[in-house]
Amino acid sequence: MKGLFTHYLDALGFSASLLCAVHCAFVPVLLTLSFFQGLHFLANPSIERGVLGMSFFLALISLLPSYINHHHRLSPILIFVLGVFLIIIGRIELSNLWEVLFTSLGAVCIALAHLVNWKLHKKMTREQ
Repeated sequence: MKGLFTHYLDALGFSASLLCAVHCAFVPVLLTLSFFQGLHFLANPSIERGVLGMSFFLALISLLPSYINHHHRLSPILIFVLGVFLIIIGRIELSNLWEVLFTSLGAVCIALAHLVNWKLHKKMTREQ
């Protein structure tokens, strides 16, 4: 049952991080098009912080227990830390292009960390 819970956490974390990457990459483009002006609420900093916070929280409750209890591999955690580092660089007031690039890449790294964690966890449960 624990493995199933970890699988769902990784799937949810992967989805949230991928949603964050899509949000960061496409919202600025969509908002520049006049017929998408009704989507201006998506650029709200509260929504961005909420999605980022949810991604970080899911990563912590998914990656750390899997590392401690199952696979003992640092690669998902290191990929997650790289993603957080890229997001922090992107959140520094740079030009819009750099902000979108770094934040999107960071979110993709966090999604990749969940994918790697899920594969490692799955491999460990098959070996047992």
